[in-house]
Amino acid sequence: MALLLSLPILSAEDKDPEEERLYNKSITLFDGQDDQDFYDAIIEYRNYVREKGYVYKYWNSWNNEIIYDINHDHYYLALKKTEEMETKMKEVEAREYYFMIDYLMGVFYGTRDNNDLCEQHLLKALEQTDPKKNVADQVAIYQMLANICIFGNGEQGLAWADKAIAISEDNYQLCGSVGVKAMIAFTHAEQQIFENCYSRIEKLRKEYPDDYYPIFQDYGDMGRYAFDGDYERAFAMADSLQSETERLAFRAVICKRKGDLVGENETLKMLLNAKERRNNEISTLTINEINRDFELNKARLEQRRAELYTIIAIFVFLIATILLLAYMGWTRHKHLKLMEAKNRELEKARDQAEVANRMKMAFIQNVSHQIRTPLNAISGFSDILATQTDDLSDVERHDLSQRISHNTDILTNSLNHLLSLSDMESAVSWESEEAICCDAFCQEILSEFKPSNQALSLHYTTDVSPDVTVRTNRRMLKAIVDELLSNADKFTDEGTITVSSTIADGFWKIGIADTGRGIQPGEEEQIFGHFTKIDDFSEGMGIGLTFCKNVALRLNGDVILDRTYSPGSRFIVQIPAEVLK
Repeated sequence: MALLLSLPILSAEDKDPEEERLYNKSITLFDGQDDQDFYDAIIEYRNYVREKGYVYKYWNSWNNEIIYDINHDHYYLALKKTEEMETKMKEVEAREYYFMIDYLMGVFYGTRDNNDLCEQHLLKALEQTDPKKNVADQVAIYQMLANICIFGNGEQGLAWADKAIAISEDNYQLCGSVGVKAMIAFTHAEQQIFENCYSRIEKLRKEYPDDYYPIFQDYGDMGRYAFDGDYERAFAMADSLQSETERLAFRAVICKRKGDLVGENETLKMLLNAKERRNNEISTLTINEINRDFELNKARLEQRRAELYTIIAIFVFLIATILLLAYMGWTRHKHLKLMEAKNRELEKARDQAEVANRMKMAFIQNVSHQIRTPLNAISGFSDILATQTDDLSDVERHDLSQRISHNTDILTNSLNHLLSLSDMESAVSWESEEAICCDAFCQEILSEFKPSNQALSLHYTTDVSPDVTVRTNRRMLKAIVDELLSNADKFTDEGTITVSSTIADGFWKIGIADTGRGIQPGEEEQIFGHFTKIDDFSEGMGIGLTFCKNVALRLNGDVILDRTYSPGSRFIVQIPAEVLK
């Protein structure tokens, strides 16, 4: 778990008086709760530095705004702005600032407790920085790397903090770097290191008050009281923290320092519950932001339609006025042709708006149904198990447990599909590839896959030698094949599911064929679209094939529908095959 950031990456360049005023105004609002006031201030600052030609400060202001959104749990909005920032950078080929995108993704994952992805993005950002030009940025990256280790790998966190200290150019950066090191020393009971850091910070605060970095002051005092044995004041400092998860995490550290194992265990239980509540709140906020985004787009479309009506009306009036002075027959003919063309445009715009609105409503209803239905089932079956334990036989209890497990899987898969699709469209990099034995890979998947329909039989055919291997991303390829097998199981009432493996035309091709309902003519191009469901009454959100297609494309391959296959449907996953032996 990383501490929430309180300050963004700072520019080391000098500021003119007007810029200083605008910058200080935005930073003053950075830790506040009034979103609109902060957005207005940061946009005003960004427009000013853009007009002045301050390129670094322009991109850095995007950083500030996105970090503000992350700190305030506006994750969906933060990801949208990061994507917009990356698009603008690519448009102007601002390669020297690409590291900011990875820095922001690192911050995003760090505040969501995904420290592995956080570290990957931060290290990539570090590789893209120039040690001569981006010292302040490197200090911030090292501080963030150390930050995610405060409650984790203390030894690694101290190493990152030392790197930040070593390259800090001024007392402001140095104070922040020493502060995060003090926190790591406190949470990992390194008292001597903490004493040295605390003394150094106090010295900096007294000798250079204008350069003092106060972000870790409360945390430092908390550590000071804990090491001095003044646990009452240490607990009071922990309880004053704004974040519930931070309060509980530090209370657990203080309990451990005090030797109160019972208190530590109780606090850790409360911390797990708090994290779960926070994740639920974040998920709810994200869904609300998505819905609000749909509504805003709809409002913009309606506004554009109104403007189009106005423009058309004015245009028609002017044309009519001018043409009245010309030959009446010619005027009438031209006027009718113009009106017909405009009507076609309006009909097309109307149809597009209706399609977009139907997609939005279908998605919202589908998400609501797919989440609410299994939740209600889980709640109902759990109540039965909890209140009627003595009245149920072992078979009935087993059946209820199976139903709870099934609905939990449905809920988990639905949310995983949404998160996976989001990661797919925003992630910058994946883990490295690995050598995969084609035959063993298919055999492993078949051994794990159990059709829910007992009437189905599973077959496997291959013409690939058992010792042939290819290099690709194993985890993501398995996710594609598992999803296609799940679809075949879902839409096949009886018959067989056949998995085939072959290498042809430079590709490893894995076929998944079934004897189910198949894909009807006219549906072929729709099935890979976002939130598209051929059967509205089937489980799922309509993003499974979209996910498969996107993953395969990221693997430089594809997922295609074999239109020559019947009965049923057959999908082919093809991955570039540089055969290794």
